[in-house]
Amino acid sequence: MKNFKTVLFGENIILKKLELKYAQEIYKLRQDTDVTKFLPNKYHNGKKKTEDYIKNNIEKWKKKKTLNYVILLSNRAAGMIMLSKLDFKNLNCELGVWLGKEFWHKKIANEAAHLLLKYAFNELNMERVYFLINQNNIASIKFFEKIGAKKEGLLRRAGYIDGKFEDKFVYSILKEEFR
Repeated sequence: MKNFKTVLFGENIILKKLELKYAQEIYKLRQDTDVTKFLPNKYHNGKKKTEDYIKNNIEKWKKKKTLNYVILLSNRAAGMIMLSKLDFKNLNCELGVWLGKEFWHKKIANEAAHLLLKYAFNELNMERVYFLINQNNIASIKFFEKIGAKKEGLLRRAGYIDGKFEDKFVYSILKEEFR
């Protein structure tokens, strides 16, 4: 496998490999509980936790397990998008995305997802990209359906959020379905 692209250019945004220099901006974006409501690691308790999170993800990049990108809009971090659980044998991976609240409803997530799906299918040669979505995350369910994801099923008690287990839906897009 060749080296992964560290920068992907969109019409309005840039996806750039996650680096420590974005720690402060990411930390600030993740302080809003509406942003982190369905995220597995919630908000980071101090900039040091954010830095540790970034360092961990840089290591995952080196091991070809996860590709984490900062979504940049006018040189400002708007959120993050990632391909994780990269499986080059079975040619599938998971895509996840989150944005700071001020960037919601501006088609930024749509453009970022399209850019990363294009990369996953056309350059990494993935056959399937899937999404695990908390059953109560109606906005994400609508978003992924809007970009063409198909519901595959339900993973019972698959996520532990706020002290309780919750079900997650599995959605996916196949290479031939991507437009």
